[in-house]
Amino acid sequence: MKILLIVSSLQPNTGWGTYGRNTVRGLKKRGHTVQALTHEAGSEGEQAVLPEPHHLLGSPLLRLRTAWKIRRAIQEFQPDIVHILVEPYALVMPHIRKMMRNMPPWVLSLNGTYSVAPLYALQTRRLLCTAYKKSAKILIPSVYTGKRASAAVRERCGNACAMNVARKMIRFRLGIEDVNRTPHNADAHCKHILYVGGIKPRKGIAEIITACAELKKISTVPFHLHLVGTLPQDTYARTVQNQVASLGLQSQVTFHGRIDGETLEKLYGQADLFIMLSKSHGHHFEGFGLVFLEASIRGIPTIGPAASGCVEAIDDGVSGYIVNPDDASQVTERIQRILEQKKINSDDCRRWALLHSIDQQATTFQRVYQEVQIQPLR
Repeated sequence: MKILLIVSSLQPNTGWGTYGRNTVRGLKKRGHTVQALTHEAGSEGEQAVLPEPHHLLGSPLLRLRTAWKIRRAIQEFQPDIVHILVEPYALVMPHIRKMMRNMPPWVLSLNGTYSVAPLYALQTRRLLCTAYKKSAKILIPSVYTGKRASAAVRERCGNACAMNVARKMIRFRLGIEDVNRTPHNADAHCKHILYVGGIKPRKGIAEIITACAELKKISTVPFHLHLVGTLPQDTYARTVQNQVASLGLQSQVTFHGRIDGETLEKLYGQADLFIMLSKSHGHHFEGFGLVFLEASIRGIPTIGPAASGCVEAIDDGVSGYIVNPDDASQVTERIQRILEQKKINSDDCRRWALLHSIDQQATTFQRVYQEVQIQPLR
């Protein structure tokens, strides 16, 4: 089967990039011919011809130019199916349908925020509604993502569209690449807590710091919190940095900023716990949280938030714990269970992550593609 993937990147330094790379590798391993259109060049044979996906939200002209580029790629590659892995690119599909007489079937992946946010902007609402209506299938990584998307479509596109979308949704397990497991580089003098992601309000950085302050009050176990990810020069970043200082945690918290892969692996190697306390913020929400599986595959216990897609990335009580990010005492108690009581076993974490192989994701996608191909085009 010839498959054209529309994705922002195949570089594993972002969630979208990791998802794209894993999808390409999984489908190629199953014998399919895969071409990926991206905005970022890499080493997987991708064609970097697209704009950065966020830029499509505010530029009608850019959407038209992107539609022409994808149309050209379709005409040259002649795919059996097109799969949009990053939602903003779906905004150009209504334009492509008008440009082409014989449009191949296409499916849409939903990830999180951008499955709903364009519905609340005047110039993109109709485009995304149309994309939802015309896609052959809609792939969702979590029940939570499906519920959030369905509710937004019902509100902005109407009940009929929402029912149509619900019928086309298919839940799948995101795939994670296995890694060569190295011995845990345990620090006999300190427990290491790791967070990987941007320093932004919806990632729950302030809540993590608050829980660490509580831990310092009630525990004698030394710990260090490592915050990895882009540190913008904005109000929130300054707020959490001031929070660290006001709570007297300067020697126990490090803002690493963006780091290279080798340095990140070293931090994973010494981590005793991975934590991310994402919070829904308006139309922004965590649709799954692939980073939890990236920690689990390395045998690291995880803590993540309820009321999000993260509940499907953690096997509560087995690979880690699900918590209320606003309940600092609950978060602290779960941290103690992992760091002090050792309630979560490293091997159980890996077993959970291995259920989310790239191959099983590719198998699901292949089945969906085959179903779509026998459906009449609309």
